[in-house]
Amino acid sequence: MSTTLPEFNKPLYIDTPEALAAFSKQLMQAPWIAVDTEFLREKTYYPILCLIQVASPQGALACIDPIALNDLNPLLDVFSCKDVLKVFHACSQDQEILYYLSGAVPAPIFDTQIAAPLLGMREQMGYAALVTEMTGTSLEKAYSRTDWSLRPLNQKQIDYALDDVRYLSAVYLDMHQQLSSRNRLDWLKTEFAEYEAETRYSNDPEKAWMRVRAANRLKGGKLTVLQQLAKWREQTAQKSDRPRNWIMRDDVMMDIAKQLPDSIKALSSIRQFPDATVKKHGEYLLALVAQAINDKPESLPDVKRPVKTSANQEAQADILMAQLGLLAEQHQLNPVSIATRKHLLGLVAGNRDVPVMQGWRYEVAGKELLAMLEGQRSLSIQKHQLKIDGI
Repeated sequence: MSTTLPEFNKPLYIDTPEALAAFSKQLMQAPWIAVDTEFLREKTYYPILCLIQVASPQGALACIDPIALNDLNPLLDVFSCKDVLKVFHACSQDQEILYYLSGAVPAPIFDTQIAAPLLGMREQMGYAALVTEMTGTSLEKAYSRTDWSLRPLNQKQIDYALDDVRYLSAVYLDMHQQLSSRNRLDWLKTEFAEYEAETRYSNDPEKAWMRVRAANRLKGGKLTVLQQLAKWREQTAQKSDRPRNWIMRDDVMMDIAKQLPDSIKALSSIRQFPDATVKKHGEYLLALVAQAINDKPESLPDVKRPVKTSANQEAQADILMAQLGLLAEQHQLNPVSIATRKHLLGLVAGNRDVPVMQGWRYEVAGKELLAMLEGQRSLSIQKHQLKIDGI
């Protein structure tokens, strides 16, 4: 591909309230803006916002310095304006930061990483790779590990940061045109809605245990212990603004829930549980364990456990995978954006509550996969080409 880079005005570096107000007023007139952020969070629970980059189709291009500005409300008003589309690449962390700042998730959005597979590109494509794919430009990588909290930033750092929205604008315009010509823009609404939901970023301590791997292996009081430990850890991390794993690692929480220690000595014997944490919180954690072990746990999410598949079912999934590949090629899509092998195994087992049976995926492939399972389609090889028979 060869995407043309839009023309931009002279880049701005905004670090005064007056400049931010004027720039934000200008952005309010834009149909869309490209947005990226630079932040640090290695030593904190909440990300430290260091820079916001914005571009608009009217030629605006700017780095906004949140370290120099006490009040970002004029810009946050733009992010919350329903008339201005916010364009991101891999938006989750940007959305999380902006949610923490304002208490609202920017919407509506367009995410180029999510959209890329609908144009046949690979899933979870990195920004630099996407820019190269669509514009032929190889982006500078020298400043990828910059400490963006340090001031002043030099011009090369600023130019590097601006490239994140300069080229994002070009990519978005090209993607939008291609998706529109293929009538696929509406396909993305459901996917984008997931990233516009506040529940995705709120980190409710009551639900923190759901992020702990293998939590579903625990039952009864042991599960309750894990749930209460995860709640305590989340609250402590939020209050102290420290990464949750600095407070207590997942595997340590699992070991406490399994072993149910009833003394400081037993608690101290758990591997990789820092002595300082035992000293500071040990008595409280022992009381928490003693209380939680007798309480009823919060119910596990209603997730169907994987059932061991037979060789015959695996073979049927192989056929569906081959069919899916042909359908994806026919529609110029990445097969993974339509269905995974796990979803196809679900279809073979009789599960119809899978993404490929919903919305555009059903129209593109779901109904044809069902037709194959019901014997209305078959695969054959004709002149060294795989064909779907029965259409």
